[in-house]
Amino acid sequence: SAAQAEEGGKPGGRAKTASKKPGAKPGAAKTAVTVTLTAGMQSFRDKLYRVVLYKELGVHPERNMQFVIALAYSGHGRYLSGDLVHASLQKAKMVPEGLGAPHDLADALKFTLGMPADRAAKLLPNIGATAIESLTAQELVSLSALCAPDWSKYFRLDSDEGRAFLGAMTKDMIAAVCEEVGIAAAMGDTFRSIAGGKKDDFIKQVTGVQGFDYNGKIPRVLLPESAK
Repeated sequence: SAAQAEEGGKPGGRAKTASKKPGAKPGAAKTAVTVTLTAGMQSFRDKLYRVVLYKELGVHPERNMQFVIALAYSGHGRYLSGDLVHASLQKAKMVPEGLGAPHDLADALKFTLGMPADRAAKLLPNIGATAIESLTAQELVSLSALCAPDWSKYFRLDSDEGRAFLGAMTKDMIAAVCEEVGIAAAMGDTFRSIAGGKKDDFIKQVTGVQGFDYNGKIPRVLLPESAK
């Protein structure tokens, strides 16, 4: 009635006018999720970068020798662990069984002076590799970037390692990665229907898409440039 309409227009009236909350408009764009490193993702990436550096320096011996020079030149010689160098020499059959690592510099030089020159030169890359374990997270990023590896040789989302990496993310971040690398587009409506399920099932399905080429589909957050 007119009276009811009038009452609804007054302060305190009973008319129920729907108030629209900010962001509640139908069809409003969903805020994009930013994929940031969780502690688990950081640990995974650090481990991956160490593997990358071991292999990249291993297949390029000249780089490994340059790495050893860089360690000394920058004052990071402390990264060369005597125990790890000793283990490397043992592996190369250069140290007799039962002989411990020398802790006196003169004793160490006396030992190395007895090495055949050709064998000693080949050991330098192995010794450089022992320092990789001591690198900080930021050094792992910068050195991996300098090596410029083919990342497709080291990571695939549809591998056990890839699924472990996704497992360290929230579901929203997993969905964002799927959007980024093209999995969401490849799955179409199916992707939207599975996104609300359990995380383990979600990961299993997005890493097992028939016909999708996972090669080279590396999440940006895993690459060194994402840390800059």
